[in-house]
Order: sequence, then C-alpha cells, then structure tokens
Amino acid sequence: NDAQHYMKLWDEAKQNFIQYKEGASKADENKKEVEEYASKLESKVKEFESAYFDLQMENIQLKDELSKLKR
Repeated sequence: NDAQHYMKLWDEAKQNFIQYKEGASKADENKKEVEEYASKLESKVKEFESAYFDLQMENIQLKDELSKLKR
C-alpha cells in the first residue's frame, strides 16, 4: 500500500515537472516574441525620430525662405 502511495506521488511529481518544463518553454518562446516585437518598435521609433528631425530641418529652411521673401 505504501509503495503504491509513493508511486502515485512519483507520477504526480513527474507530471508536475513536465508541466513546469512546458510552461518554461512557452515562457521562453513568449520572451523571444516580445524581444523581437520590442526590436521592431525600436526600429520604428528611430525611423520616426529621423523623419521628425528631417521635418524640423525643412521647417527651418522654409521659415528662412519665407523670411527672405518678406523682405
């Protein structure tokens, strides 16, 4: 009877370990997906910053041209 009890505990422990490994694997996959997504977002932010800077420079140039035309 005791042997069956310990065999049952052993089987439960193995099942828990398998579930833990699957959970850890899924968490690792999710982490990789999140890191890839974050990398894409960082790339987009750099693009937007560059475009914003270009627009600021163009705005300054246009203001300067307008100022010259007004004179």
